Amino acid sequence: MQQQLVKPFAFDRFLKAINKAEKRSNKAPNTRVQDNTETLFLNVDKTHHKIVVSDILFIESNRNYITVVTKTQKLSYIESLKNWKEKLATTDFIQIHKSFIINKNDVDKIAGNEIYVSGNRLPIGRTYKQELLSKLKIG
Repeated sequence: MQQQLVKPFAFDRFLKAINKAEKRSNKAPNTRVQDNTETLFLNVDKTHHKIVVSDILFIESNRNYITVVTKTQKLSYIESLKNWKEKLATTDFIQIHKSFIINKNDVDKIAGNEIYVSGNRLPIGRTYKQELLSKLKIG
């Protein structure tokens, strides 16, 4: 669709308007800050807590309860570890025991059948040890 300018006006005024419109269109995308961090909301005691997935240190299962330990908080509620394994399908999380899933980015050290995640000592199950070592590229 082609439009015509109806009223006559000076070329310098037209050029000034075009430059102004161009500046506005270039600024618009830069004013929005894009946040690519993946988040989850956990309903604990009738309160929804926002959790950044990359901040999760480990998840512990104790019968019907799950404890999600992040860098800033510790939340416990009723759920299964299997559901969390599906939620955390990224390569950053590894199941190390029937009761633990860890964030491999926060591993400090491994000593025997124990792993240290940000100062927390966690057990490594025999059936999970080989997969853990291969995902951490050890041995």
